[in-house]
Amino acid sequence: MEYLEAKINQLVVETAGNSKNFVRTFTTKPNRDLLNSRGKIFGLIEIQSTHEKIPDLIDFIIDEIKNNFYDNKSAAEVEPLSLSELFELVLKKTNLAIASFIESEQITLDLDKINIIIAVVRNQDIHFTTVGKMGVILFYSSAKNTFRIINVGEDSQIGLETPDPLKMFAQVISGRVRPRDVLLVSTTNTFDYFSFERLKNIITASNPTEGVMQLKQLLEQINNQENFAVMAVELEKRVIVPKEPTVSIDRINYQEAASKDSIKELMNTERETEKLLTPSLLPEVKKYLASFKKATQNYLSRVRGNTNPINSLRNKSFKPKIKLPNISLPLPKIKPGVFADMQHRLRSLTSPAKTNFSKLSSGLAKIPFYTLSSRILTKMFSGLYFRFKHLPKSSQYLLVSIIILVIVFSQSIIWIGVKNNYDKKVMSFDKIIDDVSNKKNDAESSLIYRDENQARQLLIDAKNLLAANQAITDTQKKSAADLATEIQTELEKLQHLVTINDPIQILNIQNLDPNGSLSSAAVQMGREIYDQNSNDKQIYKISIDGRIGSQVSSGNQGQGTFTAAVVGQNNEIIFVDDHKKFFKFSAKDGKLTATDINYAPDININDLGYFNGRLYILSENKRQIYRFRPSGSGFVADSEWYKDDSTKIAGATALTVDGAVYILKNDGQVLKLENGVVQGFKVGAIDPPMSNPTKIKIPDGSKFIYVLDPTNNRLVIFDKQGKLINQYRSESFTNLKDFSVDEKNKKAYAISGSTVYGVPLEHL
Repeated sequence: MEYLEAKINQLVVETAGNSKNFVRTFTTKPNRDLLNSRGKIFGLIEIQSTHEKIPDLIDFIIDEIKNNFYDNKSAAEVEPLSLSELFELVLKKTNLAIASFIESEQITLDLDKINIIIAVVRNQDIHFTTVGKMGVILFYSSAKNTFRIINVGEDSQIGLETPDPLKMFAQVISGRVRPRDVLLVSTTNTFDYFSFERLKNIITASNPTEGVMQLKQLLEQINNQENFAVMAVELEKRVIVPKEPTVSIDRINYQEAASKDSIKELMNTERETEKLLTPSLLPEVKKYLASFKKATQNYLSRVRGNTNPINSLRNKSFKPKIKLPNISLPLPKIKPGVFADMQHRLRSLTSPAKTNFSKLSSGLAKIPFYTLSSRILTKMFSGLYFRFKHLPKSSQYLLVSIIILVIVFSQSIIWIGVKNNYDKKVMSFDKIIDDVSNKKNDAESSLIYRDENQARQLLIDAKNLLAANQAITDTQKKSAADLATEIQTELEKLQHLVTINDPIQILNIQNLDPNGSLSSAAVQMGREIYDQNSNDKQIYKISIDGRIGSQVSSGNQGQGTFTAAVVGQNNEIIFVDDHKKFFKFSAKDGKLTATDINYAPDININDLGYFNGRLYILSENKRQIYRFRPSGSGFVADSEWYKDDSTKIAGATALTVDGAVYILKNDGQVLKLENGVVQGFKVGAIDPPMSNPTKIKIPDGSKFIYVLDPTNNRLVIFDKQGKLINQYRSESFTNLKDFSVDEKNKKAYAISGSTVYGVPLEHL
């Protein structure tokens, strides 16, 4: 029998004479019963202090943890508890003991300089608690011997605002470790010298034991007065070999043994008989063919015996041929014209036959095909029936039996083929069920370690795989339906969806202009939103607090419908219209003026950005971002800012600039660019996926990225690490064009058709 046991590799590197940093690791080796019931406990303790009794405190903490966890005296009290509940009970007792020890030994201790991790692992379950800052990294095994890095410690750290030794161990994190995963626990100073990627390569290159030894050699080479500690945890398969029972010869019941031998012989006979009786395709085919051959031969022999002409020919004795002598006769002389005369006479004889055949062919051609076929088949079957009727009764029975056997044999072949095809489909969908279940389980494992992006992608893949295939049996249909429900439930939890049933209406411009409609070039300044009325091409100011609107520009500068807008210097708004003309609008005096910008006429303008006095123009058709600097009342070309592969920004629809440049693509991708080069950044998967998103914005000083997705009636928010934060959706957002964000007042404003809606931002 196999079972899983944690193998824990420990490493401590201490610098001689360094007393500012005390580091210890420990692990336990419980017996088989305790390992099965309570698991293996281990830990790493680092205390930054110069107090002479710190080593005694560390020893005391380790002893308390071990004794409380494996105390057999209180087994009756703790056995009903789950492993996590037992672990929490042990930590509570240890908290009290530590507080008592510190008080009795009069140790002055800064709790902010204590870093501890205590963990227990049983089978694949792991529970741990951390104090202070401790590195906890999971190298999560993926396909083809690759490993993903999950920083478990980053999300599990808790800070003590008021240090209290009575609550030193304050929370328990639970998770699972799979057989090929490696959990790395380390003092945080290790990460000052080794990146996560390099640690992964060292630990997983061969096996964790060799990796820890290599890491020790590298740490010992560091010329620094620091102590390091590392623990690598992996699961190993163990095998329990059952003891074979010893049999005493003098206690053997020979009668019983003989009986068992008889039973064994009987079972063997039964298996052999079963093999003989089990139908297989080849014996059945041979049997049918033999029967068919024998019946055919009997039929032919009977036919031969009842047909006189054939028998007479068989019984007739032929006389030997008489050999005639060769006689040489002189050839007659043929007069000229004889062959021509013979050809003429032959033509006269065959001409009537040709005429009759032509008439028959033309007559048949006029008869419809199905009528002709029916006549032919009727005549053929009539002839067959006539012949069958005049056969002897025994021959009739035999022929009918042969026909029935042929039909049964054909049906058997067809049924076997259908069944084999059916079985293949059932097996194929069973494998799909297994694949979907594995993806769902992997997603749950990722959620344990707070990797929502990976979990969401796995669940989406599982959902699509299940939807693309069809269940065959009722059992499969039920399993597929249950899996689909579970996956959808998990996805809904990960959607971070905020549904706004009745959004607040700030203004409907049709109250000012019955034919009015807002453009996709909205800008918020303070508590006012500026946008163009696409009907009269004028700019309107919308007061958020007063919920009123008014026209603030007048006259006609030849402007078309504005498609994008940004705020430039001196609170001037820069607009571009659908004819690629630029305009500046002063909110102070309501003046709209045309602005000169020097760019090539074949450049299409998809969006605008503004940062640090520079204007950025996104041109998808040129696969380029152009940067302009101010010059007089307009702008002049500064540079072609984008320097990377042009195919990377194919399909770009919008951009925003906050030091880095973020580009939104029509397939929902978000690219981050620095110094004109695409960086390794991507947003997490989202359900449903974004389809043709149109706007991306980052407010000044914000740590969030806002994306407008009109197809799905929503505003999506990611953080700057690409993690999905929230998505705000409303059925009222039927024609989303643009939006603005006011993070100070925790509001966003969505432009939908002719209406401005207020959206409360719950993530702030």
